[in-house]
Amino acid sequence: MRHGRKSSSHRFNGHKAQVAVDTDTQLITAVDVLAGNAADAEQALEVVEASEAATGGQVVEVLGDCAYGAGETRAEFAEAGRTLIAKVPDLQNQGYFAKTAFEIDLEAGTCTCPNQHQTREFRSAKGGGGVFVFDADTCAVCPLRPQCTRSRGGRTVQVHPQEALLQHARRLQKSPAFAEVRRRRQVVEHRIARLAHLGMRQARYVGRTKTVFQVCLAAAVANLTLLAATSTALSVPGGDVAGWLLTLLALMLTLSSLLSAVGLAALRIHQSVHPGHFFPTVRPQLPPSRPAF
Repeated sequence: MRHGRKSSSHRFNGHKAQVAVDTDTQLITAVDVLAGNAADAEQALEVVEASEAATGGQVVEVLGDCAYGAGETRAEFAEAGRTLIAKVPDLQNQGYFAKTAFEIDLEAGTCTCPNQHQTREFRSAKGGGGVFVFDADTCAVCPLRPQCTRSRGGRTVQVHPQEALLQHARRLQKSPAFAEVRRRRQVVEHRIARLAHLGMRQARYVGRTKTVFQVCLAAAVANLTLLAATSTALSVPGGDVAGWLLTLLALMLTLSSLLSAVGLAALRIHQSVHPGHFFPTVRPQLPPSRPAF
């Protein structure tokens, strides 16, 4: 058991559950349990590789929620030659202009403020990235200064080591194409609700191994009841074959989860049986059922 946080004010004791869902078939493809204090995107690449092993398909695109949107995770996926689509966490600056109000041109090496003042002064950081610094005299007479900075010097703008990847992600989430990602996310929320209905919010056993088993059983029940509910729709010419394929796929994925006990991020996968789109659903909270847990 670990102490985790949903937010700065909401603390819990227990585990986090990771769930992967094919948003075409709505099948849960694999699950895992993380410590409550673990990062949601921890071992994300290993999770993608485990998904390929479980489904026999090739992952061509990974779709995640905001927890997978940090620059470090994006860099890890980029280095592995994989595509990650996830919302970039919102930036706040205590009521002043956030970094996103500035136009940063990495190729030209310039940063332009909301009042169209530009700077080329860039101070590199040891671990990558750095900071743009605006002239103090320019900022002193700027009419937007009360909205920009309270510093006696010029405004500074931090540049993330993976700033290029983050800029690309921000452009994508402002585009119409990102609406499809949000639409598919609704399918995942439905499956989370189903798992919660099956008791996922309460760990029934002591220890991670047994908790993983509990989550796997809940996922298996959710898959099989879903297939039973949709079997009528498959009762058309050729539907019996499709029904058996879906049933075998559900059983295979559930068994694979039980054996491997590895978590999955949200994936978009192409396979020979059924092309699917997978999303990570993270963190139905699993508080301890006993004080000793």
